[in-house]
Amino acid sequence: MQLSNTNSQRFNWTFNHTGSVLQPMAEALFQNFKQMEQDARERMGEMVADMKVGLDDPDLRKLQQDIIHYGELRTKCSVWAHEFGRTPDREFMLGLNDVGFFNGDRNTNGTNKREQWKYHYTAQELLPFVKQKIQNLLFEVNELSRAGKDGDRFDKARETEDLQLLKEQLEGQPENPLVLGMGDVVYFNMAQLNQEVVAE
Repeated sequence: MQLSNTNSQRFNWTFNHTGSVLQPMAEALFQNFKQMEQDARERMGEMVADMKVGLDDPDLRKLQQDIIHYGELRTKCSVWAHEFGRTPDREFMLGLNDVGFFNGDRNTNGTNKREQWKYHYTAQELLPFVKQKIQNLLFEVNELSRAGKDGDRFDKARETEDLQLLKEQLEGQPENPLVLGMGDVVYFNMAQLNQEVVAE
């Protein structure tokens, strides 16, 4: 019987690190996952081009899963790098799993706090990203209309209307404090590193 893990609290310990310390780690991880995603995409392209490889090949399915996995990690790291750079003096609470992750070990035991972090903005700070999102959606609506995809066009048009309403509220209360989660930062494409990937 192993007593070392019985009634142990060490996996729940937390450690505070400032954004300035964490930012270079997040940027390095972003580049790492970007390369891993790119390598998987290139390998998948080679396999698809090979007539001897069936589309139901297990290795092909594994590569597709890898692309999704590395792409999600790349996106998350771009958000963290963005937020660490935006608030360099803020102390972020990390569990041992988070410490391991930012040091390149993705299998560390312990508490994961990074998925629960929230990010604070004023309405005025968020407004430019909302406006850009509206512009992007209007472009998509026009493209869908040209392609005759009325169902998709309706959904995007409704989404645009909702954001127009949000924009009006933000403009009316520019100092209103807002709390954003990971999904919001991704949705509004606020992370610079991810913007650069999209533009490539």
